[in-house]
Amino acid sequence: MADRIMKGGDPEDIKLYSWYVSLYVNDPNKVKEILSTFTNPPWNIAQFFASVYTRDFMSMGYSMDFRRQFTTGDPDYNAFIIWQYYRLREAGYITQGSHVVLYSPDENQAVGEHDIKGGGDEITIDILEFNLVKFKLENSNEYLVAATLRPETIYGGVTNVWVHPSVEYVIADVNGERWVISKPAAWKLSYQGYDVKVLGGSVRGEELIGKYVIAPLINRRVPVLPASFVDENTGTGIVYSVPAHALRLRSPDRS
Repeated sequence: MADRIMKGGDPEDIKLYSWYVSLYVNDPNKVKEILSTFTNPPWNIAQFFASVYTRDFMSMGYSMDFRRQFTTGDPDYNAFIIWQYYRLREAGYITQGSHVVLYSPDENQAVGEHDIKGGGDEITIDILEFNLVKFKLENSNEYLVAATLRPETIYGGVTNVWVHPSVEYVIADVNGERWVISKPAAWKLSYQGYDVKVLGGSVRGEELIGKYVIAPLINRRVPVLPASFVDENTGTGIVYSVPAHALRLRSPDRS
């Protein structure tokens, strides 16, 4: 994570890493020189701190043979791990599949909690999985797509669909269907195994109010109504209601 912090120029974290390095280097100019190497490649960060940790251990008199040390970043170690995976795959003990991971669009790669500022120490990183429910817009080939944590509530009797009047929804071709969803939702879905292409134009939430959609599974015709509590950054920016549980819950289906 440190190399991305340095690249991003975060003043707070540059100050923190300057302090870390200054514990071992007295010359301020040398500190700046070392920090400049932290941007690329990140292996430089590991090498620097590994060297000072070794110096610390030796200063404390640890009875260790430092000639026999290695790190998980060493080419020989990497080659050994790769060999293990190939052997296990050939023996049929592991297979390649897909699963949900934390992902950084900026870095274009999967990340762990400790790759995220504050992750693992200050904040808990969770993966929230929504279910998408498609409501076909009456007299149209488009769907208003809602996101929910409770898809089984559909059988409780959907009463309506909510949209935020002031949100600009996009019309996107998603796996060959035309979906009406929030702009942030279209961007997020493009990283989650969907073939997403945002089509030209957009539709303001207030333009959808008063129209009708068909609730799936129960085949019920329900209206589209306005609601200020809808958040375009949560789920798809579209919510549906079921008359059950509580008057005002914060779950996306309001059920």
